[in-house]
Amino acid sequence: MRILLIYPDHLPGVSDYKGYFYQGLASIAAVLLKEGHDTRLLHQTSSPCFDGYAKTLHSFQPDIIGISTTSNLFPMAHQFAKWSRTLAPQALILCGGIHATLNAEQIIKLPEFDLVCEGEGEIALAHLARAVETGAPWEETPGMWRRTHDGSLRRNPAPAPIIDLDTLPWPNRDLWNYPNLQMESRGFATVMLSRGCHQHCTYCCNEAIAKVYRRDNAKHPYFRQRSVTSSIAELKALCDRYPFIKAFNFDDDNFFINLPWAREFTARYPTEIGLPFTCNLFPKLINEERVDLLARAGCLDLRIGLESGNERIRKEILGRNISDEDMRRAYRLCREAGIRTRSFVMVGIPGESTKEILDTIKFVAHERIGIAQYSIYSPFEKTALHKHCLENGYLKSEFRADKDYYSGSILSLPNLTKKQILMFRRYFPVLVTIYRLSQNLPDTIQRVCMTLLDNIFSWRWLPHALNPLSGGLKIVKHLIPARLNRNRIHLKKSTSVRPATAPSP
Repeated sequence: MRILLIYPDHLPGVSDYKGYFYQGLASIAAVLLKEGHDTRLLHQTSSPCFDGYAKTLHSFQPDIIGISTTSNLFPMAHQFAKWSRTLAPQALILCGGIHATLNAEQIIKLPEFDLVCEGEGEIALAHLARAVETGAPWEETPGMWRRTHDGSLRRNPAPAPIIDLDTLPWPNRDLWNYPNLQMESRGFATVMLSRGCHQHCTYCCNEAIAKVYRRDNAKHPYFRQRSVTSSIAELKALCDRYPFIKAFNFDDDNFFINLPWAREFTARYPTEIGLPFTCNLFPKLINEERVDLLARAGCLDLRIGLESGNERIRKEILGRNISDEDMRRAYRLCREAGIRTRSFVMVGIPGESTKEILDTIKFVAHERIGIAQYSIYSPFEKTALHKHCLENGYLKSEFRADKDYYSGSILSLPNLTKKQILMFRRYFPVLVTIYRLSQNLPDTIQRVCMTLLDNIFSWRWLPHALNPLSGGLKIVKHLIPARLNRNRIHLKKSTSVRPATAPSP
């Protein structure tokens, strides 16, 4: 059985983008390869070309074409489906991934797709491939949406989520141009050792995806974690196979959420692996014990979701019950342990005012936070905040996604203009630096200066006034320390990328 997996992963305007390792699709590929299917991957990191894709299909002649996509790249995924329908009419074409899980009923209405996969794809794709290969009916594949002969839509109940992640083969990396991906080219190997998240943030797709899982399997947990033994074994194998690896990028939503797991991992990782790593952790979970475990295990950089420096926005809009005191404590504990912190921050959040955006900027300035990602809020479909945007008229079309998270907002907000949102995102590090310098002034002068700055940056017409100065501001932005200005981290010593021990197919 010949199966072509496609992953659109293109960032327009980012000339040096090399693509990201997508754990979910790599896991599906590993399962299909284990079952003996001829599986290939098209990792599309540039604008797609019809002629190039036609050559791929002509040489491979796939029986199944599976396209995994996020919301902002669904237009590219849909384009591949249209080309596939013309170039490979004999192939089954299916859509999967996060966007498909949240919008299956809408996607299956598009004539280019035969099937849409909801949720985890390992069991569903393996079942589909076996059915097609043996000539058995594939229409009842679990977790799939399809159209019936009379044109009506049919949803097959999803299989139970995979509880014991140790039973899965390790994600396949050989199908990717692995040593040259975005993180890997800098010596980091991207790995996930768990699935799911315990939090209920209103803006995050995790909560919406969890609801899809619970619809058919309410008793099964959404959060699952591999054993430490299985995790350490894979990390050892990765180090042996890819000598360029100098650190790990753990992409789990909350890496040390399970304390017994974290204790065992910390007891074994330094001696059995011993490489530095970066990871994510929900700020309210950051306490003395977890920080101590992270430091002893070798964490060099902890990613924290600040999102907003205003407590009301975090609690009432974003569903994150975290006080300013909780946030400051999290950063203080990391500083004391010698762990660098990076934070995710959004501007243009529904209900946010210019004053509350400035609260975020001042929080970052005061806490000396090195920002890695300052983005514009994007309403992910089926989330609670997406529903809020629709109900309040901030979003005119239910199924519309941002093309990226930095070049503009698709929302029409009463308190913020689109140009203000773009200004705050574009000059975020410049504004942080200005407020940080102001905080060093004597108290009386500082208060006057802060009030003046607040009034200037809240002025509705400031984005228009800044247009003639944009060139100079770009120069200023590039002079700001890299930790405030770049969405990346670096190892202490530069490493050269060496090829894997076996070439990628």
